[in-house]
Amino acid sequence: MHKCHISTFDQVDLHYRLDPQTEHTKQVLRRDSATVVALERLYRKGGELHAYAFTFMSMQTVERLSLDLDNKERMLDFLEDKAYADANHGNIEIKYTHTVNLADRKDKLMGQNECFLLLETIFDKAEPDYPLMYNKFYIPQQFSNIKLNITKG
Repeated sequence: MHKCHISTFDQVDLHYRLDPQTEHTKQVLRRDSATVVALERLYRKGGELHAYAFTFMSMQTVERLSLDLDNKERMLDFLEDKAYADANHGNIEIKYTHTVNLADRKDKLMGQNECFLLLETIFDKAEPDYPLMYNKFYIPQQFSNIKLNITKG
């Protein structure tokens, strides 16, 4: 988020819930998991919602890494820094959307009718066959600065 959004944020809210597995989560997490963790990050500046991220993680991953879902500061550090430092590889698909589905209908994302949607899968070194997490980043076009650096592998 911080590399593709032109603003800085003065507040990041983090919420999570436990959901039963669906065909979608089974597909994106590439494993059977009776329970998945759905995490929402709301990026605010001056009280206004400027960006939104939604993450799925399998409960097996949460347990293996001993993540404390109720420790918001550590979870944010994991989601935004540590996971990337520990990642083996990842992939990103870039789409464009006119729809942002926030859990709390009272929240409105600025520029939500014209957003880049980055679908990101991050893989861990310890379990390279299973995604560490699957992210959806919603970045309003007016705040986006998406640059791709290509390196020879």
